[in-house]
Amino acid sequence: MIIDNNFLSKDECSYYVNKANKNVEPYDWDKRVVFIHDDTSLISKTINYFKQYNLFLKLDDIHIQTWPVNSSSDLHIHGDKCDWDDGRKNTKYNTLIYLNDDYDGGEFYTNNVTLKPKKGTITLFDGTETYHGVKPVKKKERYTIILWWKK
Repeated sequence: MIIDNNFLSKDECSYYVNKANKNVEPYDWDKRVVFIHDDTSLISKTINYFKQYNLFLKLDDIHIQTWPVNSSSDLHIHGDKCDWDDGRKNTKYNTLIYLNDDYDGGEFYTNNVTLKPKKGTITLFDGTETYHGVKPVKKKERYTIILWWKK
């Protein structure tokens, strides 16, 4: 798992939170998604960042995910081993970029790690092997950008 606490600036995080608040679109998962497929600047920045780890990633999907109070996600994986058809059969890695840290609860967790990231933090992990989830959000809304990378 890769974790860097200083990927996005506070201003960049605020920009995406504002974008989420203005543009939430209906989607299968509780209408909490803003698609940002056309944000070539962020996509390029993220791809170039991971090159330092000799990872040459190809984007499958990207969106802003809002997590209102009482929302959560049980441990799960994506791809061929997923217990349901999550539409991620062609993905390998997941990236999360945390846009705020003023919420309570909402920790990212795996079988081995529990993480309450700071605003601007980026992570990367193998979403087909690492069971991961989000603990219940208790206070204020949680905002993340999620990127899925092709196999």
